[in-house]
Amino acid sequence: MCCARGGSAARAITSGGAIPENSLYSVIAQPEGITIGTVDEDFAVESLAGDVMLLGNNSWRIRRVTSGSVLVEDAQGAAPSVPFWRGEAPARTDELSAHVADLREQIVPVFRVRSRAPRGTIAPISPRP
Repeated sequence: MCCARGGSAARAITSGGAIPENSLYSVIAQPEGITIGTVDEDFAVESLAGDVMLLGNNSWRIRRVTSGSVLVEDAQGAAPSVPFWRGEAPARTDELSAHVADLREQIVPVFRVRSRAPRGTIAPISPRP
């Protein structure tokens, strides 16, 4: 026979769930004060002043993160320093990563040989020992 623990009904009613609510932060170009886009709350709160991010096809230097907004300035084409993304699938396993690395090692010499071979020639791939 199965029965509930004491207090479980109250816990079920008062618990709002396990999915946190995330919001978007407005990205505002300074000194113009123009909203140029939005970023995820996780990205905004983990960013620091001076970080360079890519939004659209422009790079922006973060000046300050405030409640609900990220103040930025033009980074003059500087390379982004903030790699941030959230995957929607499980991460690649170590085993799969090893296979991908092996495949890349096998393919590179083939492309080198083919680039020197006459057009239409197919260079054989020799198995690895």
